[in-house]
This record gives sequence, C-alpha cells and structure tokens, in this order.
Amino acid sequence: MDTEPPTPTAPPRKRERPLLQPNCRKLRHLQSISLRNLSLHPPPPKGHAHSVDDEELKTSWKSKALLRLEGAVGTGSLGGGLMHSKSSTNLAAQVSNVGGLGEDVPRIEKPRDKREVETERLVDCFFTLHAGGSEGCGDVDRPVYISEVVKKSLNPSFQSFDLSGTGPYLSRLDAVVVKIWVDPDGAGRWILLTELTIALRYLQYIGTQLENFRHPLPPNSIIFHLTDGCYTSFNDLPPSITSEPPPLPTTKEPRETSSYDALLKLKDLSECILDASLTQQRLSEQITTILTAQSTAITQQQSLSERRNAHAKTLAGLERTKKRLAASISRRDKLQSSIRARREFLKLGRDSQRTALSHLSSARTALASSHQLLTVTHESLTSARRRIISDLSTIYPILPPPPPPRSSPLSFTIRGLPLPTHPPPFTPSAFPAGLPPIHVLNAALGHVSHLLHLLSLYLLIPLRYPLHPMSSTSSIRDEIGDLRFTTRSSSAAAQQPKQNRSFPLYIQRWGAEGTGGLRFEYAYFLLGKDVEQLLAGRGVRVLDVRCVGGNLANLVYLVGEGRNPEAGRAGREDTRAK
Repeated sequence: MDTEPPTPTAPPRKRERPLLQPNCRKLRHLQSISLRNLSLHPPPPKGHAHSVDDEELKTSWKSKALLRLEGAVGTGSLGGGLMHSKSSTNLAAQVSNVGGLGEDVPRIEKPRDKREVETERLVDCFFTLHAGGSEGCGDVDRPVYISEVVKKSLNPSFQSFDLSGTGPYLSRLDAVVVKIWVDPDGAGRWILLTELTIALRYLQYIGTQLENFRHPLPPNSIIFHLTDGCYTSFNDLPPSITSEPPPLPTTKEPRETSSYDALLKLKDLSECILDASLTQQRLSEQITTILTAQSTAITQQQSLSERRNAHAKTLAGLERTKKRLAASISRRDKLQSSIRARREFLKLGRDSQRTALSHLSSARTALASSHQLLTVTHESLTSARRRIISDLSTIYPILPPPPPPRSSPLSFTIRGLPLPTHPPPFTPSAFPAGLPPIHVLNAALGHVSHLLHLLSLYLLIPLRYPLHPMSSTSSIRDEIGDLRFTTRSSSAAAQQPKQNRSFPLYIQRWGAEGTGGLRFEYAYFLLGKDVEQLLAGRGVRVLDVRCVGGNLANLVYLVGEGRNPEAGRAGREDTRAK
C-alpha cells in the first residue's frame, strides 16, 4: 500500500509591525475610523449556562436510572421531551404550561431568511470625536469632529479627516472619546449606540490594511486608521497570525461525571431558559405593538414639523416679496414724477416751438430784407473802397519813370521819387537815374509806408508787421520774430538797446557799397512782407517779395477801379520778368 507524499505547507507570513511607538501616537495621527459588525443588540459575554461534564457528549454512556429520569422529564410536567434549540427564534412549536404560563403562550414564528435579518440590521450611523476632558481643551461635550452620515450599512467606512490644524492642545492629545450614533428606524431619532474612551497608546496594531486582517471581529468593532496602519482595541487576538491552534488532547483517561443533584439542576435551568425565551418573544411583540400604535403620532409629528418648516419658508418668502413690492412702488413713484416733469418740459418746449414758428414767417421776411441790405451795403462799401483807393492812387501815383535809354521795366516812382528795383545793398543800377540822395530815398520809403498803412485800414486787413509812417523817418515793428542780429561794429552792438523791435525805414548815411545798415535792410524786408500780405488778401500770389515797387503798383491796380493802366502794365511786365 503506497503512502501519499506529505503536502508542503506555505511558509508563515511575517507579522507587520507599527511605525509609531505607543507613546508617540497622538490625535493628529488619526486619519479615519471604520466600524465592523454593526449591531444594535450585541450578544452578552460568553459564559457557562450549565456545568461541563461528560453528559454533554453524544457518545457518553447513560445509565438506566438516567434514562428513566429523562423519560419522566419527557412525559412529566413538560408534556414532552426538552429539545435543544439552535437560536431564540428556532424553539419548539408546542409548549406546555410551564410555571403558570397557561395556554395563551404564543407560537414560535418560523425562522426568517438570513437576508431579511441582515436587511433589518442595516442602519444609518455617524460618529463624533471628543477631547476627553483634557486640560486646555474647553468644553468636554463639544465634539472635536463630526463625521458624515453613512446610509444603511453594517460595516461603514467614513471619510478621511485631518486633525493636525486643530491647534496644539488637541493635536497633541493621546486619548480620545468616540461616540457612535445610529438611527434605528430611519426617522431621524438618533441614539447613542456606544461610547468608547480610548488611549491611543493602548491600541493594538492589526496591519497596514484592514483587508489583510483575517480574524473575525467582535460586534461593534471600532477600527482606528492612523498614519502607519490600522488599530483596534481588543485583547483576544493570538500573538501571531500564522500560529496554529494547539492539538486536541489524545488522552483517554476517564473523567468524573456529574452527580444526580447536578442533573436535577440542569433540568431546572432548561426550564428557566425556555421561560426566558418565551418572555423575550412576548416582550418583543408588545414593543412592536406599541411602535405600531404610535406610528400615526410619529407620522403626524413629522408632518407637523414639515408644515412648520414650509410655513416659515412661506413667511420668509412673503417678507421678501413685500420688500420687493415696496421697492417697486418707490421706483414706480419716481418714474411717474420723472414722467410728469418731462411732460411739463415737453409742453414748455412745444409752446416755445409754436411761438418760434409764429415768428419764423416775419423773421424770414426780415432775413430777406437783411440779405438785400447786406448786398447793397457790400456793393456800396466796395464802390467806396475803390473810390478811396483810387483817390489814394491819385495822391500817391506809382508810375514808371520816363523812358531813358537805361530805364528798367521794374523801375517805379512814387510822386516822382524813385523806388529801388531790388533790396539793399543798393547800387546805381537799382535806380533809373543812378544812386539818389539819402533824403530822396527816405521820402520815397515814407510815402510807401503811409500808402500801405492807409490800404490796410480801408481793406480791413491788419498788418502782421505794423507801420509807423512819419514821412522821411518812418519805421516798422516786428512783434513776432526772433531778433538775433550781428553788427559789423562792436561799438554799435554795445550801443544797441535790448529788445528794440522797431526798425527804421530810412538811412542816415551811406555805408560801404551802398549799404544802409543791418536794421534798415531788415525793415525793407518786412515792408515787402506787408505788401505780400495785402496781395494775398486779394487772392494774388507774389513771386518775389523783394520788388516792393512793382508789387505795390499791382496792388493799387487790383484794388482800385483800374484807372491806372500804366501800373497794370508795369505789374504784368514785372510778372513776366520774374
């Protein structure tokens, strides 16, 4: 006969060790809490309800006297054999009158399905953490942390939390009070299921993950999740997870059995157990009946609470609506007052518009007559201006000189006094009969400045460079130019006054090569700019501002009545020469 080889066993798994030392575990290391085997009615602690002897074994020997005693018990006051029950809900169907219970003892219900029992055990729960009455932690009853509500669960796992930011008095605690609150019937009536005051240093480490823990946990077990793993508080764990149970004893030595008195006591204890089971069932039915009778009151109370909340919300909504209505009425009144004011303004505007329309016809007639009067006035002013300027051309005739053999087409005289044909320095060729005396040139420039001054007044054109006509000592001013002159003589520069903006239009003595001084040359240039300004006012473009005589003759011809054909011919020849 061949023997099978022994099956190799797996090597024992090493037990995990915590990273935190017991005295180093603080409240700040706590991250979450889980519940396992949640039960509203936990079983009582294990105990021996009867004496332990060999009679408990099914294979033990029974004497004839014991058999007769059991038969008497089975047919005596109990009315039948006392059978063992698997649970409090799986008792015998027929029960006799024991201890004066009578025949009104209710029947034992049929055992329910396991799923139904587990469904009834599903409840809503949450937990609270308390400081445990340590010094400096304030109110003991005030919770440090309140978890979320987990709906319908036997093994609820709550969300993680962080207590490191609660302050040093709380985060450094090594003891905590955990209170588990449940709602048995889902009606919002929370009751305290259990309260556990635990010191973190005395917790037992069960591993880094709860799934790796293979041992059964007792009802309402609280699992503490710290930073290094899971902890719980029980003292019935074996020292090693991989340790095997001790072998059963193989000795067959006879043991002493119970006495006759012990057997009689056992019979009385069985009857007490049956009586207690019946009483428990009756009380359970009474409690169920009371809850069923009070269900209407509970429903009404819930309905009343809901209606009160709805009524409060309705009143709050009514107050908000009243406030909005008052604001709307106030805004409506403001808008109405604004509309009334605008209507009054519109009425006044229409009245003023009607008044203006009534005056519009007469104003149009007056406007037509005013236009006609303006036209007549303008024509009369133009005629008067032409006559005055014609008289000025008669007073100050600007004519070409008698044609000598060396006469230039750009030569002009004013009242018989020669005018230069080009700006200084003057040469004998700049005059028809050679270089004139100084007093003759000064008188001619005085006539020109006086004529320009009068033309600017009659033409209503203010000169940019105003003239100060004083015959042979006339002058011109420059109020806008940047005057930076250099003289050929240092002594003259020293004697020149600062900011003297008046420039002479006369020569005191001839200088070298026919020059009359720098200030005189600048004054002659400004005189040409004044003539250019008057011509530009009449819409005539000047090609050369240096020819003062030709430009002035052309201006008098254009503004006057045109009775000076010589001046017009001279202006055209001047234009062709340029």
